[in-house]
Order: sequence, then structure tokens, then C-alpha cells
Amino acid sequence: KGFAGIENMNVQGVRLSHDGGLVVTFQGRNVFPYQVAVGRFSFDGTTEWLKVNRAHHWPGVGPDGRIYVPVARITRDEEFVAGTREKLDCKYGAVFQEGVAVLSPKGEVLHEFWMDDAVRHSDRQGLAYAVRDDCDPYHVNHVVPLTAAAAERLPGTREGDLLVSLRSSSSLVVLDQETGTIVTSLAGPMVAQHSPEILPDGSIGLFDNLGGIDTENG
Repeated sequence: KGFAGIENMNVQGVRLSHDGGLVVTFQGRNVFPYQVAVGRFSFDGTTEWLKVNRAHHWPGVGPDGRIYVPVARITRDEEFVAGTREKLDCKYGAVFQEGVAVLSPKGEVLHEFWMDDAVRHSDRQGLAYAVRDDCDPYHVNHVVPLTAAAAERLPGTREGDLLVSLRSSSSLVVLDQETGTIVTSLAGPMVAQHSPEILPDGSIGLFDNLGGIDTENG
């Protein structure tokens, strides 16, 4: 009711938990592109909890039941790109700042990391510099914990570190699972990719939104 009627709410992403429950993110039809919430529902359809934290896109569920969701917040009157001297050009005046929330199976917030903070404290400011839209510099769209096999393929990472997809810079980053600092980043033929998933051998499969068709290495 707080969002102008239940008829204006819709499911955005769903992930099956290991006990048969569902983790669901919700979008508001009348508030798009602003984000709404994430909730968990038991196998029989009972609502276990609902958290209005501007979660969006698709949730991830780790082997221990932890839940991983992209989250957003709005900032205004930003002047520069991620702490650089480059002037930020956002015609709307409201910048979508994106991050990652890690929740316990009961919905408790264990960690919350914001990409702008991570980029500012890294040597990868180019992730925010070379984007098409200063109003949406990151556009986090999926988060999954690294498996042991994936960590072996990515030097310097550990099992449980967070693989994060950034649409705006057509890149993947790995955040340290405890501090949220950027451990490594990946870019390639994918363009504006979404929904990376880790395959059994540790390689990464993802949906390539715009790239690959016209490139030799696609």
C-alpha cells in the first residue's frame, strides 16, 4: 500500500534457495527506474521477510544461504567523477549510485558496499570515467560469490569474494568479501553485459547485451 497500490508492484528477479524457498526482488511500475525491495518466501508461499532497501535486478544465493543483491541510492549535486578532476555531466542532477548488499538468510544486513567508494579507493577510476551516462556510472546488475574453481582462475581472489557486473563500464569487478575493496577487474568483448554466472569449471558465462555480433573476437 505504501507504493500506491499492490497492482503497481511487480516481480523483477527470482532465485531459488537451497531449502526450496524463493528470494524475490520487486520493482514498482509507477516508480521506475527507482528500485524497491527484496524479500524471502518459504516453500509454502509464506512471507518470511521483506526489506525495502532499493534492491533490484536479480538476487543471488550462496551455498550458505546468504543473499546477494544489487542496491541503489540517489545522490545530488555531485561535481566530479569518482574523485577525479573530471567534471561530472549529469543533466538530471540526480546520480544513481549503485552497490552490493549481502544479507543473511533471515534478511539481516551483513555487508553493504558502494561502488563509488570502492572505485575512489582503488587504482581503477577509469571504471567510472569512461561511461556513456554520468547519471548512471555503474549500473550494478548481478552479484555472485566466487567458487573455489573461479578463484583459481582469478589471481589474488578468494572463494567467497564477490563477482559484480557493471553494465555502464562493460566490466566485471571482484570485491573483497569482507572489505568491499576492488581486487581485480575484467573487460573483454562483452558490451553492457548482465547476469554473470559461474560455471562448474570456474569460468564465467554472461548475457552480452550489445556486443559480440560485429567484432571478430565476439
